[in-house]
Amino acid sequence: MYTYWAAALGSVEGHTAAPAAVMITYVDAFPPPAPERVVYLPLDQGARIQYGPSTGATAYKIYRQCAGDGTWTLVGQTGDLFLEVPSSICDFGVASVDEAGNVSAVVKAQREEP
Repeated sequence: MYTYWAAALGSVEGHTAAPAAVMITYVDAFPPPAPERVVYLPLDQGARIQYGPSTGATAYKIYRQCAGDGTWTLVGQTGDLFLEVPSSICDFGVASVDEAGNVSAVVKAQREEP
């Protein structure tokens, strides 16, 4: 969040009274870009989800979708560019998170063979 103070300088159409200063607060409401190159590699006991960095991201949320109903369930959050999870029978997705807590769209991971 950023806070600025603004005030008019000079007069407008003959008004000479000094205007009051106004506080303007900017709240970051824009998510970072979604991560790129999102893949998962099947492992013996689960899967490794990997992804490229996203500009402005401070963390990544990892989701899974097992029922095929379109609902993503949060598996974990990490500052790393990978996360190992115990199940490989689901679809996986990753979203970027910025410092303000804004979350990007979820990108579905593509299966990659080891």
